[in-house]
Amino acid sequence: MKRILALICMTSILTAGTNDIMDILRHAAKTDELSYERQWQLDFDRDGDITTADALIAMRGVAGLSEPSIIPPIPESLEPLSEEIELKIKTDWLKPFESVNLADAWIKFYFGAYNDSIALMISDAFTAYAYSMWSEEVAGIWFVYRDGQPVYVWNDGEFYRLSLAYDKGLLTEQDLLNIQFYHSAEGIYSYDRDYGDFRYWKMGF
Repeated sequence: MKRILALICMTSILTAGTNDIMDILRHAAKTDELSYERQWQLDFDRDGDITTADALIAMRGVAGLSEPSIIPPIPESLEPLSEEIELKIKTDWLKPFESVNLADAWIKFYFGAYNDSIALMISDAFTAYAYSMWSEEVAGIWFVYRDGQPVYVWNDGEFYRLSLAYDKGLLTEQDLLNIQFYHSAEGIYSYDRDYGDFRYWKMGF
């Protein structure tokens, strides 16, 4: 939790209390359904799910047995990608395929811009992904996928997996938390160009 304390800089830091613990327990017992945003805030072990383990973490903080559990702020709304940036990303992605047809690539989901880096999921006409659930942990933050397609980070014409982008200093832990907000174990919250707003997409099987 010291890591989370260091990465969240707020004028007033919110920590978990009795009401938050009760919210977790009611949700885990399926007697009360929390909003997606609230679930994300109370996921103290950052595994993409709300369970009694999160309540225990919060309880230890309330009892003074560990650092208080920080309730992170909801990330700000994302600005959609410009057509210019989208064109550059598609062009760079298609270079290994020697394709000049930009229709052969499309940005499936966009998870935000972090300095000069763009977090996204991108697909193309040449790659197929197996439907097999898997996960990766980066700086103690879990990302769960329903198939082989991971989140990539585009920076200066190159694409990096989240772990490498973090190791290279392209992303901070706060950036990873924000990306996790938009891409969660239960679904994907992302900008939909057709509707012109942000929508929460259930992944499901």
